[in-house]
Amino acid sequence: MPTMGATPPAAMTVASPDEALAVATAAANHDDLPAVVRVFDSLPPDERSPLVRKLMTAIVGQDLARAERVAEALPTGSMQTAAIEILARAMVDRDADAALRWALANASPAMKATVRSVVAERLLEDTPKAAMERLRALPASPARDEMLGYAAAAWARRDATNALGWVRGLTAGGEKDRLATSMSFALAQSEPARAVESLDTLPEGRDRLVLIGAIGQTWVARDATAAWKWARRLPEGPSREAALAGIETGLGGAGSRVARGDASAGVRVRGGGESPGDLNGLPPGVERDDALRRKFDEALRESPVNAASYLTSLTAPDRRDAMVDELVRRWLPLDPQAAKTWIDQNVTSPTRREQLFREAGLPRY
Repeated sequence: MPTMGATPPAAMTVASPDEALAVATAAANHDDLPAVVRVFDSLPPDERSPLVRKLMTAIVGQDLARAERVAEALPTGSMQTAAIEILARAMVDRDADAALRWALANASPAMKATVRSVVAERLLEDTPKAAMERLRALPASPARDEMLGYAAAAWARRDATNALGWVRGLTAGGEKDRLATSMSFALAQSEPARAVESLDTLPEGRDRLVLIGAIGQTWVARDATAAWKWARRLPEGPSREAALAGIETGLGGAGSRVARGDASAGVRVRGGGESPGDLNGLPPGVERDDALRRKFDEALRESPVNAASYLTSLTAPDRRDAMVDELVRRWLPLDPQAAKTWIDQNVTSPTRREQLFREAGLPRY
């Protein structure tokens, strides 16, 4: 005779957040992972991630292995990201070396980018320079390079002055260039004016020009006048052309008028915290994340091209790595050339581009 448990049937609607948490906890304790997912699926989107955080906080204090199984079972998106953040931070706090081994070996395509970024950033919180040297001392591998890139970007966002000072002191070579690139692109997305100061850390070449374009694209969405003045001060040649191209992209094609100084162009700058779609001015947070994900999923169901167009329309802070990963996994097998062209034009970090191609089993371009 079958036993009755606390697991809800697929069609059950949980009455309250507290009841949902209790039922999900009971299901997790019995390793009934499909039931955990059904509980959260029964909730309104804006209630899911906060309750996932409560569930994971309770589980990590008792059983990290179970917490990892729960995180792996959740669907890709804001819920899984919230779960991984709680899990990864708890693992670092309990045993940093074990957390590093876990992050480097994690093979789940849906989880590994978030796992590695969260572990790297947690290690960085107290002693960033020591954390960077700890990562550099690990055996060379693509996973180790990826974690170094995440850590470098996080340090630059938190303390650009010391991060750039440290990277300038490294011996010239490929590793210095990769870390400087990660720092510079992080600043280009968060503090474009500060990113200009990082240009001297990169050698002349394609990556430096791509960075200049990224600075222009982000800066014009925040302060079109300042971005225009900066671009006009650059010497004529590839650098100015890259800056103006970035400005034009940031303005949705109207950048040439602004670049000429036509203040009467009447351009409404898209950016400033808004993205197209049905976001309705939602502030950063779970509700906005879920709205972005729903719109992306709708576009991807129609075609990878539609999903790519949607991601291109988003401002940089709204373009989630998980959505880019999913698009690339779906698109590359169907139309490699179109997918590669889109990646080249829209993924500004060289390290990130290499990661996407490597995970797809394709050679570097």
